[in-house]
Amino acid sequence: MIRSFIKARRLRALSSTDFAKHMRGSLHSVGENCAISPHATITDPHLLSIGNNVRLARCTIFGHDGSVNMINRMLGAALDNVGPVIIENNVFVGEGVIILPGTTIESNTIIGAGSVVRGRVKGGHVYAGNPLEVVSTIEDHVAKVSARTAAYPWKHYLAGRRGPAVEAKLSAMRVALFFGKHA
Repeated sequence: MIRSFIKARRLRALSSTDFAKHMRGSLHSVGENCAISPHATITDPHLLSIGNNVRLARCTIFGHDGSVNMINRMLGAALDNVGPVIIENNVFVGEGVIILPGTTIESNTIIGAGSVVRGRVKGGHVYAGNPLEVVSTIEDHVAKVSARTAAYPWKHYLAGRRGPAVEAKLSAMRVALFFGKHA
């Protein structure tokens, strides 16, 4: 019990890219350049396939329907309700997202925080909500973020963003812009 607790704490201390590498042996497949929050919950890792350049925040991914246990006991049945979760390339899954079994998220997709996802999610869009709805196309989202970035006084720091000194400078500039110099 204590060993598993210590191991769990060590895993949660990993960066999301290191945690994705750690999960390679457990997941059905993991592509290149992926990041998985160590706080993500993946109930059936062997039923999860992840493409390239996928980012998973602290989300929950189910490969099974747990209600089957109750139904089996209630009816004396032996039912099963499972399904794979397939996440293609260039996908971001936000904080608190719940992905249900039998879901495919196509390439070039962003799933906004708190969304519930099931079925086939068409690629090339930003989605949010429960029920899941299209917010915009990826192209429109990139255009909005690009315009916002161009207006920031720290835009010249972003390309060479390396190390704690640059991150500290970025943080200070952000606080000054959003909250004033004396925030």
